[in-house]
Amino acid sequence: MGRAIFQNVNTVENARKRVHFFVGQLKRRFLLLDSNKEECIKMHDIVRDVAISIASKDPHRFMVRSFDAEGGGGGWSGVQKATNQEHCSAISLIDVNLDEDITDVLECPKLELLQLKNSSSSKYSNHFKRLKELKVLAFLGMDMSSYLASKRSLPLEEPKYLHTLCLEDCKLGDIFHVIGGLENLEILSVARSQIDKLPREIGLLHRLRMLDTTDCKGLEEIPHGVLSNLKRLEELYMAESFLNWGPTIGSKDETSMASLDEVTSLSVHLKVLAINIPDGQMLQNGFLLKNHHIRFHVSINARRKRSQENWTMELYDRMPRYLFENSLMLYGDVTEYMEIGPVRYLLKQSEDLSLHNTCNLKYVIEELDDQGGFQHLQVLSICYDNDIEYLMNGTDWTHRHQPAFPILKSATFSSVDKLKVVCHGKLPDKYSFMNLRSIKIGDCHELKYVFSLSIAQNLVQLQSLSVDYCLKVEEIISKDRMEDDNASHIITLPALTVLKIRNSRKLLGFYTGNQRDSTYEVIKPNDESVNASYLDKMKESRNDQQHDQVVGPSSKSKVAQVGASCTALFPSNCISWLTNLEELVLEYLNDEPVANALFDLEGHVSAFSQFQTLVARLTVEHLWKNVQLGFRGFQNLRYLETGFCGNLKYLCPYEIYRLLVNLQEVHIYACVNMETIVLATASTEDNIHEEGKEIGGRGTMTLFPKLLNSFYLSRLPRLERFCPYAYSFAWPSSTRTMEVSRCHKLKTLGFAPLSKKLPVVAENLSDDHVRGREESGSASSSTGSGCSPLVCFQSRPSTRNFTQILPHLVNREVTPTNLQTSSASNNLEDLSVDGCDLLEVIFLVQETPSTQAFDKLRELKLENLRMLSHIWEKGLQVSSGFGNLRLLQVWRCHKLRYLFAPHIAKLLTCMETIDVDNCSAMEKIVGEAGGGESIKDELTFPHVNSIQLLDLPELESFCSEAYTLKLPALEKVKVYECPKLKVFAPESLYVKADDMRL
Repeated sequence: MGRAIFQNVNTVENARKRVHFFVGQLKRRFLLLDSNKEECIKMHDIVRDVAISIASKDPHRFMVRSFDAEGGGGGWSGVQKATNQEHCSAISLIDVNLDEDITDVLECPKLELLQLKNSSSSKYSNHFKRLKELKVLAFLGMDMSSYLASKRSLPLEEPKYLHTLCLEDCKLGDIFHVIGGLENLEILSVARSQIDKLPREIGLLHRLRMLDTTDCKGLEEIPHGVLSNLKRLEELYMAESFLNWGPTIGSKDETSMASLDEVTSLSVHLKVLAINIPDGQMLQNGFLLKNHHIRFHVSINARRKRSQENWTMELYDRMPRYLFENSLMLYGDVTEYMEIGPVRYLLKQSEDLSLHNTCNLKYVIEELDDQGGFQHLQVLSICYDNDIEYLMNGTDWTHRHQPAFPILKSATFSSVDKLKVVCHGKLPDKYSFMNLRSIKIGDCHELKYVFSLSIAQNLVQLQSLSVDYCLKVEEIISKDRMEDDNASHIITLPALTVLKIRNSRKLLGFYTGNQRDSTYEVIKPNDESVNASYLDKMKESRNDQQHDQVVGPSSKSKVAQVGASCTALFPSNCISWLTNLEELVLEYLNDEPVANALFDLEGHVSAFSQFQTLVARLTVEHLWKNVQLGFRGFQNLRYLETGFCGNLKYLCPYEIYRLLVNLQEVHIYACVNMETIVLATASTEDNIHEEGKEIGGRGTMTLFPKLLNSFYLSRLPRLERFCPYAYSFAWPSSTRTMEVSRCHKLKTLGFAPLSKKLPVVAENLSDDHVRGREESGSASSSTGSGCSPLVCFQSRPSTRNFTQILPHLVNREVTPTNLQTSSASNNLEDLSVDGCDLLEVIFLVQETPSTQAFDKLRELKLENLRMLSHIWEKGLQVSSGFGNLRLLQVWRCHKLRYLFAPHIAKLLTCMETIDVDNCSAMEKIVGEAGGGESIKDELTFPHVNSIQLLDLPELESFCSEAYTLKLPALEKVKVYECPKLKVFAPESLYVKADDMRL
């Protein structure tokens, strides 16, 4: 608008529509992207760079440059060279100190737009000359108070050509001398700036179309007559700003403040109005919007108070700056408003209604718009109300013969203390709430349920539902006593994609009516759920002991009602309602277990095909229960998080595990009874064996294949394994980050996949070895000299003592594997292991001609591993791998005598930081060469720049005197509490350290 780019555009509103049209075109071509920030868009870095490159060569070229070091600034010369060209038409400079960064005066006679953001100067006019055609000038986020106090002019050679002046987020002071001479100014914005007075000179801007003082909380003075003189004003924004309106009647003088009758006089030609009215009684004297097509945002009785600052800011963060629809905010006693004609008019025209700190209002629709039913309302927000019990009374609304809230899209209830339910009673109308897309309810402690069945039938457009801190809510959807028992069979929520329920301690389920009323039968299992078809297909050859271990001794043919056998938060009958659910967040729902499952999949062959995110922090025994053979679903799940599930013994059954082919991130924490990740029942053992044969072995599972990127385990004190004892498993090649913390019984983090190409070989194991391992397999810890390594990672079973590596003996046939034929470690970048008491060795890698073991690993952090004796297996021979490791951090590993052997040290060519702390048995950082090792007597760490050795009472030296140690990049050494350390390294040490502290 300021640069007059659009031809035949006569209003600000039309110019804005044109901009939005072109933005939409660019987004459809993926040149612009949506942003989470209101009224903003994003641009990809590549698109930005190409656009800047093209624009810098255009005849009407422009330049955008940030001087922030993080933003890629770094120098003025390139900008100055470009901007000194005569054809430059637009310049935007960010984080620039003009006094320091500009060496010569900028002369841009064709410049039409100049924007400075977060910049500073003592005299702006000294840096810009010959700005004869400047049309748009913007100063953003700058302290201009001193500059303006000295009455210096803006860098304008021809002020009469300026169309737009933006002084936003600035410290301004008095701007009266700046305004003088800007006779053609059309847009003036001082939004969010520190300014206490609008000068009278603004009233002389007869061509002004838009004035914006939004969020100028210090604005105390607007002289009478300033606003009424702006005869061409189209848009006036004063939200959260001026409140000192003068009286509309009586004599006026030079000390009088602007009054609301001036705004009324402007409303003939105003297209947009945003205004605060401190007292509703001020409207009694005839405040009227004469233009019925005006777009308004009016706030009444919203006096700013420090005690209300938090929620006030919350409200205005929600309000768009320019793109709001007809919006009305009411505060205080509602009965007073209903006696004021202008308020009743605004209520009927409102598309966005906010009720905050209101009182004397019980039924919203009956008391505010009894006959209309809010036919225009699209957004409703109610906060901090002590009286509202219902949004409407459905039973009483029947005789109105028109729907209520027919186009309502969003509803928010926050701290509505007496709210019992959204709609009281049965609502026979099929069009009320039919366009509702989002509802958020928080801190409504009398709420028992959200929707009745009759309302739920209308919610075909509902996309997002959030319930938080509603301490008495028992159901999300509930059957009212006047509703038909069969109403639940016709409910569907096809558009619901996001469901979040938090801190609702009495929640029984999403809908519990079917658990009370259903009559179909299911098998009642004692441990893992099974159904009749499952039992029929179980092999009769399973012995009783094995059968009892898998399905429990009391699982044979016991029949009960669904409510007795499976009480689920999402029972079977409402699973089909949620066909397109993508995100489910359930957090801190009940202190005591009221449901034993999250999903009851009884009777379903498919469900939740669009599911992508699951966050479950609740007390249940099963996340998935009654999974049918051949079930399909959850295949699009990307993110899985579960925590504080005290009764959960496993993450998922095998039937679900095999479906999670697109899982990318897993977080499991604080599940004190979890013993395994995947639970396989008797009927699934054959499936696992068959899948294992397909990759050349027997009984191998690839845990969450294909896309798993991050895996986090924490505070799982009973976790012993990831899959059943009878099977080994592998990590997918995509795994980049793995963190395991405080899993005290965990015995192994996995095995590499078995190769198709390698033959099965027999391992000669004695019966004594077998019996010994089986007898000790359930022990929580192992002590004594007979303990063999318990493996964190390995690419092959150990041939020297295989029975002591696997948690339990599987059989006497094993398949050796290598990293050439498996990619289990291809992408692992970060590995952190903490508090796993049974781990003794981290890496077991077998040499092959092309082994590249863990070659992308960058960070290795090991803490509180009290049985760890070796990071790399003793005697391990490998000539490549670990070449990208940068950080090695080892804390509180009291059985570790050294970090790595000399031949491993040769591989760590990229190591930068070595940090060892509180390892009571540590004698050397680099251990002695093994009997079979051949190593040159020179050790070089070319990139190590920091070494920290703290609290190592047995440490004698960094390495043996037999080696020459070279640390050419070392900058920092810190050694503390190492009493036996006589010499840090041999005399032949080559080091150039800038900071050495001993």
